Amino acid sequence: MVTDTSRHQTVSARIADGVAARVLVDYDGAAPPYELLEALRRQGWLPLRHLAPPAAAIDWSRPDPSQRSGYAIRPYPVRTQGTFEGTDAQRALAIRRAQATIDDLVGPGAGGRRRLGITVTAPVAALARPIVAAHCTILDEWAHRSPRQASYRGQVAAAEKAVHTFLVQVSARLEVELLGALAHWEPEVADAATVRRPPPPVRDNRPAGPPVMVQVEVRAQLRDEVVRHLDTMAEVQSASTTGRTIRASYRGVRSEQRHEMTTLVVAVPATIDLAELERDLTGLGANAVRRTAPTPAPVSPAVGPAPRRRTW
Repeated sequence: MVTDTSRHQTVSARIADGVAARVLVDYDGAAPPYELLEALRRQGWLPLRHLAPPAAAIDWSRPDPSQRSGYAIRPYPVRTQGTFEGTDAQRALAIRRAQATIDDLVGPGAGGRRRLGITVTAPVAALARPIVAAHCTILDEWAHRSPRQASYRGQVAAAEKAVHTFLVQVSARLEVELLGALAHWEPEVADAATVRRPPPPVRDNRPAGPPVMVQVEVRAQLRDEVVRHLDTMAEVQSASTTGRTIRASYRGVRSEQRHEMTTLVVAVPATIDLAELERDLTGLGANAVRRTAPTPAPVSPAVGPAPRRRTW
């Protein structure tokens, strides 16, 4: 039995291992431990949800200002459970994570959590996100550009790279495991107190010409990452998704694959280097970045005297 004194409620959580591991959470339905349930769901324990209270638990004579409702919830016992299915190795890892989460959120060691900023290169952000979410709480995230030094044939020059930062809150018991799972991407890790979301790019008010219109073609499942990166520097004006069938042949065997492709129409400020932008987007998985053809100006009809009607 573990107690969360911050909410003055008693929460009992235990893990039962078997063919399919289960986590059982008992608590007072008037004060559900939403943070604990959400953290365990992110780790794969499903369904583990708090259901609506029964009619007998609703007190219509006592409004609850904190819930902004015309009724209050009387205390009543609730048990909810989640199941984790997977291989023996996956199940053992899930049990360790769940036990650490229970200890940190409602156990005697509650409060042993840190806030970190974890920065990875933009192309791996989509792969890193589920790993980060399985170990901790993502408080915020943003795409931006980070300065670096590039060296070529002994010449060192200043450059930039597209990166993605996750601002997270992680249990002290899971921090080492999280960083180990991300280690092959060589993330930059810093204390949250030193991490700041970069300000939006300053628009130069000096005349620099109209924005350049480009089309960016990307697979539909990678669209969100590309749009998140584009929003830091340009304006996505429209998006359209279509299906495309790709035919392939290998050693005489022909096959067809169906792909969903999204075409983004983007207004890029004239101050942005298109070649550099294309390198960033290609790294994020975009298939094509090309300028759109300028829209021809409408031709006004010639003005003059109306032709005389010829009569024969």
